[in-house]
Amino acid sequence: MIAAPSVKDENYRFTSLRSINWNEAPETIPVSANSDVLPLVFRNDAFADLNRGYAPDTKRILVTGKQSGTKVSIGHHFESCGAIYSRVIVEVAPNVNVTLVEELLGSPRLLNQVLEIRLGEGSVVEWVHLQNLSRSTLGFLRTLVTLEAGSELKGIISSVGGSKNQSRVEVCLKGERAQATLMSATRGIIDQHFDHWTTITHDAGKTTSSFKHWTVMGDQARAIFNGKVVIPAHALGCDAYQKNTNLLLSKQAVIDSIPKLEIATDEVKCAHGSSISPVSDDHLYYLESRGIDRAMAEGMLVDGFTEPVLMQISDDVLRSQIRLALVGHASDGGWE
Repeated sequence: MIAAPSVKDENYRFTSLRSINWNEAPETIPVSANSDVLPLVFRNDAFADLNRGYAPDTKRILVTGKQSGTKVSIGHHFESCGAIYSRVIVEVAPNVNVTLVEELLGSPRLLNQVLEIRLGEGSVVEWVHLQNLSRSTLGFLRTLVTLEAGSELKGIISSVGGSKNQSRVEVCLKGERAQATLMSATRGIIDQHFDHWTTITHDAGKTTSSFKHWTVMGDQARAIFNGKVVIPAHALGCDAYQKNTNLLLSKQAVIDSIPKLEIATDEVKCAHGSSISPVSDDHLYYLESRGIDRAMAEGMLVDGFTEPVLMQISDDVLRSQIRLALVGHASDGGWE
């Protein structure tokens, strides 16, 4: 039996697991059914261990030059209402330009997923992720993206679904001149809980990363941003940036922002920042002075808050779909 993580573990400090019978497994799947070895970074991760034990198989997707310039779906619409353990490995061949579309939809009671995306040398990948599961779903997602030399990742991540969520994204720049640009948006209402844990590791010199995360929380919702950039001593000439911008729509909503830098060399350029605020009274006044009533003005400002993330999506249809998910996820109560 795998022991449940304690809140004394820093990674679970803000996500209590007391109410979750998370050791429950699908009745028909034996322990150790999946023989695929977990990535080293996920060793000793209790939920990744569960996935290895209970995922029935691994879905493997190979993206070749024939698919260059296209959209490839790597997401799921889950039909089952039970506990689901999903394992996916996506390998992008060298010098391929592709958009990976990952949509997580449906109403499973529990979703436990481990996803690996491997970028070959010189590949250019746009990864568009939408987590729009039902509000009754418990979600525990683990994602590892590795970049070989000269490859480029543009990740656009959006999260609106689920009841209690913990998402861990690990990005490893393994080859020189690799570039990772991630932008994400989360919008929570009622009593939703989002625990985002992101680590970007520069494992080679002359690599570049940027991570910007926008959060909107209303009602009694809670969000945690736990972001870290790691640059070891051998990775010289790296450039890294991360920023977390948060909007509170209610006095009962909670946002915890914890940006971190772990740097072991001086030959780098790094910066990070964080801000938390309600809707600006000055911005509201400006719109009201133009004849827009207060409720509509606040709605415009909130909906526009995550627009910088949406504008990074190259496909018009995808952009509209994710905008609809974010904008439609409106708070039931305001700041008053």
